[in-house]
Amino acid sequence: MKTRGRVLSGKGKGSFFTELEWAKRQFVEILGFEPVPGTLNIRLEDMRNRDVLELRRSRTLTIEPPDKSFCRGIVLPTVINDFVKCAIVVPQVPNYDPHLLEIIAPINLREKLNLKDGDTVTLEF
Repeated sequence: MKTRGRVLSGKGKGSFFTELEWAKRQFVEILGFEPVPGTLNIRLEDMRNRDVLELRRSRTLTIEPPDKSFCRGIVLPTVINDFVKCAIVVPQVPNYDPHLLEIIAPINLREKLNLKDGDTVTLEF
């Protein structure tokens, strides 16, 4: 399944989460890579795609925090622009924007794919 979205700047919180030792260890165990600090934020263009919403609700792969001061996260392996393996991380927090996807990867996606805010990307699950 494929969907499209636009790149946008985030709030800078993804870097903190991706650099936590317990999170990095679980990303390596689940995905086979350690993500670079930060996330690439994508706003979905086609929210009519019910499959994307169902994938976001999936709990097959999760990052489990060591204590209740952190949230858990759903992890969905994906491919961006048909060739870069990465993963979507969906923080399990109240009122999280359902249109937003946070992407982690072993490389800096903005640099590797020469992306800037407003650019369109394709995600394949």
